[in-house]
Amino acid sequence: MPLGDYLAGLVALAAMLAACLAAAALIERRRLPWLGGVERVLAFGLIATAAVLGVHVIPLALGLLSIPAVLVTSSLVLVGAWFCPRTERPDRGLEAPVREAPLDPPAARLLAWVGLGLVVLYGLAVLRSRLVVVPSSIDFSTFHLPQVAGWLATGSLWQIDVFVPNVSPGHYPNSGDVLLLAVTLPWSNDFLAHLVMYPFWILTGVSVYALARHLGAVRSAATIAGCLFMAVPALSVSSLSAGLVDSFALFGLGTGLLFLLRHRRSPSTAELVLAGLGLGVAFGTKWYTVLSVVVVVTAWTGARLAARDDLATLARQAVVLIGVIALSGGVWMLRNLVESGNPVFPVELAPFGMTIFSAPPDPVRAAAGFTLANYLTQPDVWAEYILPQLRQFWAYTGALLLAGGAGAGLIATMRGRLPSAGVVRAGAACFALLLVAYAVTPYTAGGPEGMPVLVGADSRYGLPALLVAAPLAAWVISLRAPLLVVSCTLGLLAVRDSLLASGQVGDGPTLLFSDWITALAAFAALAVLVVVARSGRRTLAGATTLVLCIGAIAGGHLTQARFNDERYHELDPVFDAIAEAAPADNRIGLTGVWTDVGVAPVLPAFGPRFGNEVVYVGRKIEHVLNRYSDRAGFLTAVEEGGFDYLVVGTGRPGAPTVKEGAWARSAGFEQVATSERLLLLRAPERRSIR
Repeated sequence: MPLGDYLAGLVALAAMLAACLAAAALIERRRLPWLGGVERVLAFGLIATAAVLGVHVIPLALGLLSIPAVLVTSSLVLVGAWFCPRTERPDRGLEAPVREAPLDPPAARLLAWVGLGLVVLYGLAVLRSRLVVVPSSIDFSTFHLPQVAGWLATGSLWQIDVFVPNVSPGHYPNSGDVLLLAVTLPWSNDFLAHLVMYPFWILTGVSVYALARHLGAVRSAATIAGCLFMAVPALSVSSLSAGLVDSFALFGLGTGLLFLLRHRRSPSTAELVLAGLGLGVAFGTKWYTVLSVVVVVTAWTGARLAARDDLATLARQAVVLIGVIALSGGVWMLRNLVESGNPVFPVELAPFGMTIFSAPPDPVRAAAGFTLANYLTQPDVWAEYILPQLRQFWAYTGALLLAGGAGAGLIATMRGRLPSAGVVRAGAACFALLLVAYAVTPYTAGGPEGMPVLVGADSRYGLPALLVAAPLAAWVISLRAPLLVVSCTLGLLAVRDSLLASGQVGDGPTLLFSDWITALAAFAALAVLVVVARSGRRTLAGATTLVLCIGAIAGGHLTQARFNDERYHELDPVFDAIAEAAPADNRIGLTGVWTDVGVAPVLPAFGPRFGNEVVYVGRKIEHVLNRYSDRAGFLTAVEEGGFDYLVVGTGRPGAPTVKEGAWARSAGFEQVATSERLLLLRAPERRSIR
C-alpha cells in the first residue's frame, strides 16, 4: 500500500473515531453524569461502539456506503450529541454495591493481581505473534470478512452474500462485521481487521468484574472472575487468534446485564436504554446470543413479576427495553425478511405447529446439526467425544465457573437473607436457562450422528452461561475470607491451565522473554502518560502526545507493509497466482467444494485490496445456494457471469467427485495454478462456451 493511501485512510479512520468518541463522551457526561469507575468505562465503550455501528449501518441501509458518507454521518452524530440535553442526577438508587463485603485479604488481592498479569501477558504474546498474520479460521475467511467485501462492492446492506453451497451464513446477524468494515473501508484493506476484537475481549472481562462488584463481591474475587472468563480458550482463541466476533457479542451481553441490574435500583431511564443498547449489540451479532438475549429478557421479566413490581411500570419499561434492542440489533432480521421472507432464515418459525415464517429443509443441519441434548442418554458419546472437547475448549476455568454459578444459586436459595440473595437467585435462574439454551442449540454437538466432532469448535455457544456464572461465583466466594483465598488460588491455577490450553486449541504463542519486556515497556509508557497528564504542564503533555502519535503512525505503516507482503503468501499456489495475475479488476467465480484443512479460498480471491468481484457459481433454490448438477446449467451460469477466472475446489475425501473443473476445461478454460485442494482456471477469449 503506498504511503499516500495509508495516510489518507488513517485520516479518514481517525476522523470517524474522533467524532464517535466525542459524541459518546458528550452523551455520557450529559445523560449519565453519576456514573463512575468501571461502569463509566463500560458505558462510554458501549455508546462509542454504538456510534461506530450507526455511522456505517445508516449509509449501508441507504445504499450509499463510502468514506464521505461515513464522515458526514459521523458529523451528524456528533452534532446530535452536542445538542443532547442534560439530565439531573437522580435522588436515589445510585449508591455503591448493595451489601458490605468482608475484608479483602492481602493474599487474595495478590493472587488476583497475578492472575490479571497472566491474562495481560497472554494477550500481548498473542498480539506479538499474530500482528501481521491473517487469521486462517473458516468463519473469518469464508463469511465474516467476505461479507465486508460484499458491502464494499455494492455499498448496500440489502443483499445476502453466500460463498459456500448448502449453508446460509449470509443471513447471520452482522453487527460484529460492521466493526470489521469500519477498519477496512478507509483502505479497502484488512490489515487491522483481525485486531478489532482485542479491546472487546478486555471489555468483556471488565463487564464480568463490574457485574461481580455490583453483586457485592470483593475486588479480588471480581478480578479473578473476570480473568477466569477471559482465559476460557473458547473465548480467548476465537477473539485473539481467529478474529471472530464472539467477544463483541459477549461485551454487549455483559454490559447490558450490568445496566439492567443497575436499573433495578435506579429510576433513571438512561440506564435502561444502556441495557437495551448492550443487549441489542448481542442480539445483532451472533445467532446464539439472539437466544441468549431472549433468555435474559425472560428472566428479567420473571424476576420483576416475582418481586411483585407494578405491572404498568414493568410494561412501560419492557417496551423501552425491547424497543432499544430491536433498534440497535434488529436491522439484520429486517434485511432477512426483505431479502428472504424470513427474519430468522434458514430456521422455520412455527411455534405450537403454527407456521409464521417457513424455511426449506436444511440437509446439512439434519445430517450434522445435532445438539448436546440429543446425546443426553448416550454416556459413551459423552466420554469419547463431548467431555474431552469441553475439557480442551473450556478447560478448568469452565468447570470452576459452572460450579460457582450452581453453588451461588444453591446458597442464595438456602440462605435467603444474605445480602443480594434475591438478585443472585434470579441470576442463577438465568444461568440455568442459558445452559439449557446451549444444550438445545443446533450444532452444539455437530458432526456425523454418534460422532460429535464439532463440540469444541462450537463450545462458544455456551459462553453466555459462563458469563453469567462468573459474577455469581465471585459473589459466593466473597462470603468468607478463607474461602476467598482458597478460591482465588484455584482460580489462578485454572487461569494458567486455560492459557496453556489456549495454545493447544488455537496455535497459541509461547511466552518469550521479549513478551515480558514488551509488557513492562507498555506499563512504563502508561505510567509516563499518567504522570505527564497529571503534571499540569500542557507543553510537555502536548509534546509527549505528538511523539506517541508519530510513533503510532510510523508503526502502523510498517505493520501494514509487513501484513500485505505476507498476506496469504505461500499458503497455496492458487492464492499466489491470484495475487500475481489477478489482484484487482477481475470477476472471479468460486465453484466446487474444498476441504476445511487450510485457508478457504473466498477471502484471498478478493485480492489484497478487495478489488475483485467474487461470486459462487451456483443457483439459489428457495434462497439457498446450490451447486449445479449438470454441465449445461453450469456453463450457462459461467458464461452469463462473465468470469475472468474460476477457483475450483477439488473435493473432499469420501465425497462425490467434483465435476465443475472438467466442465470448465471442456469449455476452453486454461489451468493457471493447482494445489491439492484448489484449481485456478483462466477464461478463454470472449466467445460462447456452451
